[in-house]
Amino acid sequence: IVAEREQEGPYTTFQQFFERTFATDLNRRALENMIRCGVFDSLGYYRSQLVDVMNVVLDAIADTRKQNLEGQFDLFGGFGGEDDPDLSQLMQPHSPEFEPMEKMRMERELTGLYLSGHPMDQYREVTRRAGAVPMGRILSDFAQEEGPTQFADEQRVCLAGIILSSRTRTTKNNTLMAYAMLEDDTGSMELILFARAMEEYGGLLAEGYGVLAEGRISVRDEKQPQLICERLFPLAEESLPLLEQRGGRYGADRNRMGQYRSQETPKDQIPGVVPGATKLYLRFDREDDPRVKKVRQMLVMFPGTGQMVLYFRDSKRRFGIPCLIHTSLVRELKRLLGEENVVVK
Repeated sequence: IVAEREQEGPYTTFQQFFERTFATDLNRRALENMIRCGVFDSLGYYRSQLVDVMNVVLDAIADTRKQNLEGQFDLFGGFGGEDDPDLSQLMQPHSPEFEPMEKMRMERELTGLYLSGHPMDQYREVTRRAGAVPMGRILSDFAQEEGPTQFADEQRVCLAGIILSSRTRTTKNNTLMAYAMLEDDTGSMELILFARAMEEYGGLLAEGYGVLAEGRISVRDEKQPQLICERLFPLAEESLPLLEQRGGRYGADRNRMGQYRSQETPKDQIPGVVPGATKLYLRFDREDDPRVKKVRQMLVMFPGTGQMVLYFRDSKRRFGIPCLIHTSLVRELKRLLGEENVVVK
């Protein structure tokens, strides 16, 4: 692509790009990923629109090349046939653009970087008012050869960021804890939630969700600094009064948190929720399968109004459990039970 551009000049249209690179090793999947990452933004079209028309443009160019090889190409008519699609009309905006958060999600997923912005951009004022410490500042302080000068192990801090991923683990005491990766625009840190915090705040560990996390810095062995998370709130202005309260950490806030969750971000609007899904079916060979207990423990993180149905082959029995049908939950269940035993409807 670069060699062609240096030799023949800049690409000026979407159609021209494909015409000039058609004979290369680029495939449709790679081209679609380039669109989703914003490679063609300078041409003035929506990414969503280019995704929609990409196959039509490619097929038209392929047909033209075929006609050219067969000696049927009209040199002056271009695509020219009466039945050929009017590409100029196809290229007119006809579908809404992806939302900014969706653009950034695709960029991160495909390149490992946010290119057009950062999800934290919309939370600048709330982050400032919450007194959240940039994660990069903590990480760089502990990375100094002479040792940290601004922060210390066990120091209480507040962080603000986007949940990148989360996973659960059963402790020796048979309780559930969670590890979650939190990221702002300066760096990322791992959150650790023990059983008590999990009981109160586990439902906020949804991938792509913005949170305020309060807790203690933990530095162990040669690991990067982590945060032992004691309180977790939605990254919203309404959470600020709760963050300021120091007493009743795990009890008094519970009802208020329930109110804020329902008012600020309904469960069916949390990023990552499987759209339109109402039931999640799991299949087990027998009722005493030890994985049943692990599934129940995982559900602490995903309270909701959807329904999980457990089916047992040995007894032909079914049990229903309410849950939030989230992509992270489905992914973990498939890893635990196998894809053939997990169905979303």
